[in-house]
Amino acid sequence: VIFYISFKMSIYSIFKLFVLNPRSTPQIVNALKKNKRQLVNFLSSFQIDDSDPQLEEEKQHVIQIIRSLQ
Repeated sequence: VIFYISFKMSIYSIFKLFVLNPRSTPQIVNALKKNKRQLVNFLSSFQIDDSDPQLEEEKQHVIQIIRSLQ
């Protein structure tokens, strides 16, 4: 279980780098736009470590950025 949580957080950390990178390639931005609804739905239900409220705030920021893509 601990390995799964650690793995899940590692994958999320890599994903958020793609979203938060101000110099993302057009291919990355297009992939995020194309999958915007699915990504927002997934991230909305994605459980982050409850003991760190900053991680939840960061997740909400990532969701907000994805929603704002046009």
